[in-house]
Amino acid sequence: LDSTEHNLVLEKDIETFIYRNYQKYFPGTHIVGRQKEIGCGYLADIILSDEKFNYILEIKNKKDDRLYWQAVNYYRIYSAHSAKPVKIITIAPEYSEEMKSSLKTLKYVEVMQFSLRIEQGKITELRLENA
Repeated sequence: LDSTEHNLVLEKDIETFIYRNYQKYFPGTHIVGRQKEIGCGYLADIILSDEKFNYILEIKNKKDDRLYWQAVNYYRIYSAHSAKPVKIITIAPEYSEEMKSSLKTLKYVEVMQFSLRIEQGKITELRLENA
Protein backbone atom coordinates (compact mmCIF):
# COMPACT_ATOMS: atom_id res chain seq x y z
CA LEU A 1 0.00 0.00 0.00
CA ASP A 2 1.22 3.43 -0.88
CA SER A 3 0.82 6.36 1.47
CA THR A 4 1.42 8.87 -1.33
CA GLU A 5 -1.46 7.67 -3.52
CA HIS A 6 -3.98 9.53 -1.36
CA ASN A 7 -3.32 12.56 -3.58
CA LEU A 8 -4.93 10.69 -6.48
CA VAL A 9 -8.37 10.42 -4.87
CA LEU A 10 -10.77 12.91 -3.37
CA GLU A 11 -11.52 13.11 0.32
CA LYS A 12 -15.12 12.10 -0.42
CA ASP A 13 -13.87 8.91 -2.15
CA ILE A 14 -11.97 7.94 0.99
CA GLU A 15 -15.02 8.79 3.08
CA THR A 16 -17.25 6.67 0.81
CA PHE A 17 -14.86 3.71 1.05
CA ILE A 18 -14.79 3.87 4.86
CA TYR A 19 -18.57 4.38 4.98
CA ARG A 20 -19.20 1.30 2.84
CA ASN A 21 -16.74 -0.80 4.85
CA TYR A 22 -17.18 0.70 8.31
CA GLN A 23 -17.85 -2.70 9.96
CA LYS A 24 -14.38 -3.85 8.88
CA TYR A 25 -12.70 -0.85 10.52
CA PHE A 26 -15.09 -0.25 13.43
CA PRO A 27 -16.72 -3.59 14.28
CA GLY A 28 -19.73 -3.51 16.56
CA THR A 29 -20.78 -0.02 15.49
CA HIS A 30 -23.70 1.18 13.42
CA ILE A 31 -24.11 4.23 11.20
CA VAL A 32 -25.80 7.29 12.66
CA GLY A 33 -25.16 9.54 9.68
CA ARG A 34 -22.89 10.77 6.92
CA GLN A 35 -22.23 14.45 6.13
CA LYS A 36 -24.52 15.07 9.08
CA GLU A 37 -25.12 18.56 10.46
CA ILE A 38 -24.07 18.59 14.10
CA GLY A 39 -24.74 22.27 14.81
CA CYS A 40 -23.12 25.67 14.18
CA GLY A 41 -22.87 24.84 10.47
CA TYR A 42 -20.49 21.92 11.01
CA LEU A 43 -20.91 18.71 9.00
CA ALA A 44 -19.51 15.48 10.45
CA ASP A 45 -18.07 13.19 7.77
CA ILE A 46 -19.36 9.99 9.40
CA ILE A 47 -21.01 9.38 12.77
CA LEU A 48 -20.99 5.88 14.25
CA SER A 49 -22.38 4.55 17.49
CA ASP A 50 -22.01 1.50 19.69
CA GLU A 51 -23.30 0.62 23.16
CA LYS A 52 -20.85 2.95 24.91
CA PHE A 53 -19.93 5.83 22.59
CA ASN A 54 -20.85 8.01 19.66
CA TYR A 55 -17.92 8.40 17.26
CA ILE A 56 -17.37 11.27 14.87
CA LEU A 57 -14.98 10.35 12.06
CA GLU A 58 -13.18 13.31 10.52
CA ILE A 59 -11.42 12.26 7.32
CA LYS A 60 -8.69 14.14 5.45
CA ASN A 61 -6.79 13.22 2.30
CA LYS A 62 -3.77 15.32 3.26
CA LYS A 63 -2.13 16.94 6.29
CA ASP A 64 -4.54 19.49 7.67
CA ASP A 65 -3.76 22.17 10.24
CA ARG A 66 -7.47 22.64 11.08
CA LEU A 67 -7.89 19.13 12.51
CA TYR A 68 -7.19 20.12 16.11
CA TRP A 69 -9.81 22.86 16.13
CA GLN A 70 -12.31 20.68 14.29
CA ALA A 71 -11.87 17.99 16.92
CA VAL A 72 -12.32 20.49 19.77
CA ASN A 73 -15.39 22.11 18.19
CA TYR A 74 -17.05 18.87 17.05
CA TYR A 75 -16.63 17.41 20.52
CA ARG A 76 -17.98 20.51 22.25
CA ILE A 77 -21.00 20.83 19.95
CA TYR A 78 -21.94 17.15 19.67
CA SER A 79 -21.37 16.35 23.36
CA ALA A 80 -23.89 19.02 24.34
CA HIS A 81 -26.78 16.90 23.01
CA SER A 82 -25.34 13.36 22.88
CA ALA A 83 -26.80 10.79 25.26
CA LYS A 84 -23.47 8.92 25.21
CA PRO A 85 -19.86 10.04 25.58
CA VAL A 86 -18.35 11.23 22.30
CA LYS A 87 -15.06 10.21 20.71
CA ILE A 88 -13.55 12.00 17.75
CA ILE A 89 -11.54 9.81 15.35
CA THR A 90 -9.27 11.73 13.00
CA ILE A 91 -8.26 9.82 9.88
CA ALA A 92 -5.52 11.19 7.62
CA PRO A 93 -2.64 9.86 5.52
CA GLU A 94 -0.11 11.79 7.58
CA TYR A 95 0.16 14.28 10.41
CA SER A 96 2.79 16.82 11.31
CA GLU A 97 4.48 15.85 14.60
CA GLU A 98 3.02 19.01 16.15
CA MET A 99 -0.53 18.13 15.05
CA LYS A 100 -0.21 14.53 16.19
CA SER A 101 1.04 15.49 19.65
CA SER A 102 -1.60 18.24 19.97
CA LEU A 103 -4.43 15.86 19.05
CA LYS A 104 -3.14 13.26 21.48
CA THR A 105 -3.48 15.74 24.36
CA LEU A 106 -7.26 15.57 23.84
CA LYS A 107 -8.44 12.49 25.77
CA TYR A 108 -11.52 12.08 23.55
CA VAL A 109 -9.55 11.91 20.28
CA GLU A 110 -8.18 8.84 18.52
CA VAL A 111 -5.58 9.60 15.85
CA MET A 112 -5.57 7.18 12.91
CA GLN A 113 -3.52 7.05 9.75
CA PHE A 114 -4.42 5.36 6.47
CA SER A 115 -2.63 4.03 3.42
CA LEU A 116 -4.33 3.11 0.14
CA ARG A 117 -4.10 0.87 -2.85
CA ILE A 118 -5.60 2.49 -5.94
CA GLU A 119 -6.25 0.69 -9.19
CA GLN A 120 -7.64 2.48 -12.25
CA GLY A 121 -8.53 5.53 -10.17
CA LYS A 122 -10.52 3.57 -7.57
CA ILE A 123 -9.60 2.63 -4.01
CA THR A 124 -9.25 -1.15 -3.83
CA GLU A 125 -7.78 -1.35 -0.35
CA LEU A 126 -7.46 0.94 2.64
CA ARG A 127 -5.37 0.15 5.69
CA LEU A 128 -6.17 2.00 8.89
CA GLU A 129 -3.96 2.05 11.97
CA ASN A 130 -3.33 4.11 15.07
CA ALA A 131 -0.93 6.99 14.39
